[in-house]
Amino acid sequence: MRTNFLKVILRFLPVIILAVFFIPAVTIINAESSPKEHKILMETVNPDSTLQYKLKRLGEKVNQFIVSSFKQQEKVPYLIKLTDRRLAELYYVIENSKGSYLETSSSRYVTYIGYLVEEVSKNKGVAPQIKKAIEVHPNVLTKLRNKYPSGTAEWRFVQQALESAQVLLTKV
Repeated sequence: MRTNFLKVILRFLPVIILAVFFIPAVTIINAESSPKEHKILMETVNPDSTLQYKLKRLGEKVNQFIVSSFKQQEKVPYLIKLTDRRLAELYYVIENSKGSYLETSSSRYVTYIGYLVEEVSKNKGVAPQIKKAIEVHPNVLTKLRNKYPSGTAEWRFVQQALESAQVLLTKV
């Protein structure tokens, strides 16, 4: 019985993986920033889509390894893209009241901000590119943080993400 189940899973695994990588972003949310607007692309695969999300993250990690190892010139743009995804996921979690995913989503965002800080410390030449991409994040994070009462655990998770983005912007 278990062998048949594994055969079925293995048969459909390539289809599942392809579906995860080719699911387009479906929603664009405007987040005001100074005089212009920044658009956050919301993806259809979010932290509450357990299997699909794990496959998506696995694919991102494989791509990140490939880019870091063989395509250094694409590393910073890819990290920016992933940081934007983590922000979109955090936005999704908060806007859809998926509180059980808030801590991990904010932690993932902070991790990717940390990767960008490392890149700036290695190469100051990437600072303008990172600044342009990240400069609206604090505005979005402030709005998200303000959805929670000050001092609550939820507020602190978003505050930590906000402070991380602000630290990055001071380094660029």
